[in-house]
Amino acid sequence: NERRKTGLYVSAKLSDTSEQRLHDWISKQEIEKATIAPIKDYHCTVIYSRSSIPKEEWVNEIVLYRAKSKNLRIFPYDKTSHCLVLEIKSPSLEKLHKDLVAVGAKHGYPDYIPHITLAYYINSNFDFSDIEVPDFELIFNEIKSENLDLDWAAK
Repeated sequence: NERRKTGLYVSAKLSDTSEQRLHDWISKQEIEKATIAPIKDYHCTVIYSRSSIPKEEWVNEIVLYRAKSKNLRIFPYDKTSHCLVLEIKSPSLEKLHKDLVAVGAKHGYPDYIPHITLAYYINSNFDFSDIEVPDFELIFNEIKSENLDLDWAAK
């Protein structure tokens, strides 16, 4: 299978309650000319690996992982635009990331920064310094592994 050779993508899905709370929070913020991420797209990438690992190492399970908001950041989104993300602190997600790397998954960045994308097509110099991060706990309730989709940003 040609797609199987592209690698592995593992993500954590927020609980319905956490999704709704986060969506309600971001919808109240003053973010000019950005596209708020659809609630169905809220997730935290655990690993985006261009090399695959044995299928028996894939993680697909119901979980109860807790996370706290750390800060907002601007990340590159595609070749021409940026996105606003909420960086989070989650020891469970950080451990899962390390476990996947230990069995052969490759991480293409110097550090793993757990985050949730909140808005797309944001100005790269957007000033979010006066926006307070959410003060509620976020709950992730599902981990999903799948073949890596190299065209994810085009969707």
